[in-house]
Amino acid sequence: MFVHEETVSGAGSKEIHDAWKIVRPHLIDNEMDATALQLLAAEVGVSISRAEAEEALLDMDSSKNGTVSREEFTSWWTSSGKNNIGRLLTSVINRQSENVKYLPGIKLGDNVVACSSLEATCKDADLLVFVTPHQFVAETCASLKKKGTIKKGAKAISLIKGMEISSDGFNLISGVIQRELPAVDGVSVLMGANIASEIAAGNFSEATIGAYDEEHKEIFSKLFHTSAFHIATSQDVAAVEMCGTLKNIVALAAGFVDGLGFGNNAKAAMMRVGFVEMQTLIMRTFPETNEATFMESCGVADLITTCYGGRNRKCAEAFVKGRGAVSFEDIEEELLGGQKLQGVLTSDEVQELLVSKGWEDDFPLFTTINRIANGKIPPSAIVRYDEQGVGVGELEQRKSSRVKDRLQAYKKGGPTQGFFGEE
Repeated sequence: MFVHEETVSGAGSKEIHDAWKIVRPHLIDNEMDATALQLLAAEVGVSISRAEAEEALLDMDSSKNGTVSREEFTSWWTSSGKNNIGRLLTSVINRQSENVKYLPGIKLGDNVVACSSLEATCKDADLLVFVTPHQFVAETCASLKKKGTIKKGAKAISLIKGMEISSDGFNLISGVIQRELPAVDGVSVLMGANIASEIAAGNFSEATIGAYDEEHKEIFSKLFHTSAFHIATSQDVAAVEMCGTLKNIVALAAGFVDGLGFGNNAKAAMMRVGFVEMQTLIMRTFPETNEATFMESCGVADLITTCYGGRNRKCAEAFVKGRGAVSFEDIEEELLGGQKLQGVLTSDEVQELLVSKGWEDDFPLFTTINRIANGKIPPSAIVRYDEQGVGVGELEQRKSSRVKDRLQAYKKGGPTQGFFGEE
């Protein structure tokens, strides 16, 4: 298991300022010693010994006097400090068999070994599981490609939600991984109604694996399926992945409604309309989609779970209650403890697609969500998403006619990744 240092702590000026502010009350003559570093590590969820703290201090103590100034700390933090904190977390996971930062109180098992080296983790591996936030995928793949660590013919599966936007259209994350790592023999996807803490506690869950290849289906089903984690498979890879990506946008609407106190009826309406727009966009861009896929765990079930228990809903509710005084970046830092919020970034990516194709009026809820998230309109506008005259019934009619046309195009050899035919 690779521990990505960027998910442990950031390295921007704000993070440096905040980290120094944490340890300031414990400084000696405005300098940090091993005790202060232990406190800093604790703030990012890592319990380190005195010896480990002293070893880290040696890395940043240019004057070799046993303490560290702010300048020395800043230099260390921006260059290698984030990696060191990552290694400290790795050490704790392997010593305690527990991820004290993200899954405290859950024993991971003796067969889980954490490693802060991407190269060492992936070298000669037969199976690769990608779970990094989607903004780090390109960086991760570039590192693996540069070091040539991927075994030719290795099979990969992605649990990542998101997409890559380009002037030619878009690519799903599974496509990005396959493009950047040609040695990989196919990239499958796993999506579903899966809240990590509940799965870790052993509560029953289910998920959908999308795989074009029967061998992939068999291998990854065997890898993931347990009595408490049921796996269903589908060859509808793009639709499975798109469902997992788009539901995070709808979850923002659910959070806005919760923050406004509009109740369950309004929330159900957001979920229903959001589900329609999810289906419409998926069918428009991937016309070969089997509509039954929307009824799998990756579809309606994941949407329900995310709109009630996911981090995107939680942060969107906090955004409303902050009344514009708190940004999503600040909320992410405060509420998620180092985890990444995907809904806003995905909303921006999807909106870029809608704008470029002139589709905004066809997706009034997605468009309204994006404008609220970017501070262009107030959160209360969420229930006025269709005031421009494009209602769900209209969307259904458009969808029905388009599906027939697109399926005919597909049968004649149309594309299967990010369809961008003329309207």
